[in-house]
Amino acid sequence: MAALLLGTGTAKAEWDRLYHIPNAKSCLATSKGSLVATDYNDNYEGGIYVSRDKGETWTKADLRDYQYNHLFELQGCIFATGESCRIARSMDDGETWEMLNYTNAVKAYLEEKELAYAQCWAMAELGGKLYAADYCGGGVLVSEDYGETWKQTHRNSQKISVSGEKIIENYYALVAHGGKLWAFGVYAIHTYDPATDRWTTLTNKDSNFMGTVASYGDYLICGRGLDYKLDSYPFLEVTTDGTNWRSTQAPDDIESINVPALGVKNGVIFALQPNGKCYTSADMGKTWEFQTGLPQNTWPQCVTFDEEYAYSALYSPITTNTDSGIWRIPLEDVGAGIHGVEAEGQSINVTVTDDAISAPGADIKVFNAAGQDCGFAGSGEVRISGLQPGIYFYQAEAKAGRACGKFIKH
Repeated sequence: MAALLLGTGTAKAEWDRLYHIPNAKSCLATSKGSLVATDYNDNYEGGIYVSRDKGETWTKADLRDYQYNHLFELQGCIFATGESCRIARSMDDGETWEMLNYTNAVKAYLEEKELAYAQCWAMAELGGKLYAADYCGGGVLVSEDYGETWKQTHRNSQKISVSGEKIIENYYALVAHGGKLWAFGVYAIHTYDPATDRWTTLTNKDSNFMGTVASYGDYLICGRGLDYKLDSYPFLEVTTDGTNWRSTQAPDDIESINVPALGVKNGVIFALQPNGKCYTSADMGKTWEFQTGLPQNTWPQCVTFDEEYAYSALYSPITTNTDSGIWRIPLEDVGAGIHGVEAEGQSINVTVTDDAISAPGADIKVFNAAGQDCGFAGSGEVRISGLQPGIYFYQAEAKAGRACGKFIKH
């Protein structure tokens, strides 16, 4: 039968440093159980680091450093994006690496000197295709062969007017959500329909450096990575379709809305701020809990998860700052382990068996371990006998609130 496992949201532990990397920039918990990290070394003496034992030991990859700033996984392939149009790729969970190059896809649009600085800051997968968003005007590119070759998505529909000039802006974030690709630039938010190869710029919502984005179920959760005051913009903003947006509550003691690292695990939002601040919310931003342990004088760059921990890469420009590196916190201790969440106002009674999920009066959806909709949905009850064995999540939503949890299908 299906086993439903519950826990609590009471904080019991704090963040602790797993591994010191000077100028740490990114971290990824891979689907095969490894940890991959990068740094952003000004002298190009850094690179990519891999651990196969939960961070106990690390090995530096043998390849040239291109200041890798972002890690992404697609169907077991790991990508590390760098400057000069370079992307490192590993097909064996970080054991070996090879260098890819998307210069041919952008050289017609960038000057020679710009190519040296062109770099991808974000990647996403949609419909089995790999997308890369260039930060220096190269646009959003697409690859159908795991990064071997690249081509442009429609450029003219990406362009916006800035000071009377049509430009393709610098992209900070790229995510697949609701069957579309979402690109977040300095100025605007763009959505892409792969069926028509056309971009649409949202007219009801500006980006203004909305560079941290997480997709979870029906929800797209967005934050900004600059020190705007709370009276300028909301702490986080949430949408399902880009038309209707709502603002989350803000933690009581924040000084700015700067959230450079944002992620969701098992329905719990992780919002990390500079100088040692981490907040978690199990009710989509209605209330927040402060998680201790992160150090001052560091800047979180990302948050990634396996089934036991949340991990973050903490950056410091000072090479001798020993707090720079990979940090982690147990998911169970922040209410983001295998759990259920009580809905606001009353409990939504959820029953999980091997054949069905029942929640009277609620709309139910089922997601896989990656947060993707499995196509099992219904009102009051959803039959799940057709699900393959594995780990899944449910979301039950009613007027009284929302409940989510995790179950194992045997």
